[in-house]
Amino acid sequence: MEEAALYSYCATATVHTHMSPYRILFGREMRTPIDVALMNEWETSPDVEQFTKELIPKLKLTQEISKQNLAESNVRAKSFYDRGTTDAKFALGSKGMLHNAVTKKGECRKLKKRWLGPFLIVQVSPDGLTYRLRHCETGKEYRTGVHYNRLKQYDDTRADLQAKNAQTQSPEMDVTQSQQSTSDWYTIKRVTGRKNVKGKEFFQVQWKDDTKEWLPTVDVTEFAKNQFFVNQKQKSKMCTAAL
Repeated sequence: MEEAALYSYCATATVHTHMSPYRILFGREMRTPIDVALMNEWETSPDVEQFTKELIPKLKLTQEISKQNLAESNVRAKSFYDRGTTDAKFALGSKGMLHNAVTKKGECRKLKKRWLGPFLIVQVSPDGLTYRLRHCETGKEYRTGVHYNRLKQYDDTRADLQAKNAQTQSPEMDVTQSQQSTSDWYTIKRVTGRKNVKGKEFFQVQWKDDTKEWLPTVDVTEFAKNQFFVNQKQKSKMCTAAL
């Protein structure tokens, strides 16, 4: 079955080159069983010198035509692709959302969050097609450059409205806490500890004046918590290496 499929593929002209792979390689069409059955008489094979003299020009012409057909096919494919694309319009310092098409094992493809961010655009390539990103909340830079077709504009107005709705709908949030803005955060030097008390998460923070205090997770910035987890991971690796 595999041999029959391979035989059929080699004898069939492709959409891009308009020639069969066998003809591009040998300079003539493949003889199929039906061709052999319909032959009235067997052809006599020419001598090697004459066959080579006739074959080389055929191969060169066949390969040149196939290259031209392939180039034309690429131009047509590009024109179809460009119909649904838009120009990159992301300026340096603007915000964007990153499309995450990868579904990890155990995740639900339909329910997972497809757009990550927001990210701050910190670097733009000379051609304006590739960007370097830094997460607006954690401050962590994205590991690789990102092509513009994976980005979309970040709507600040819509995000603020969603945040206000989330605060209004949360029954456990205190009124004074819902009115607190990001400007009310005190300067945290670092996070030094983490614990769970009756199912609630607390972090020990070291303030700028070196005093320490245990705070619930909602009162600690995501950036400070992420730095704590990164430091803990690095310490774990060092201990494992030492053993």
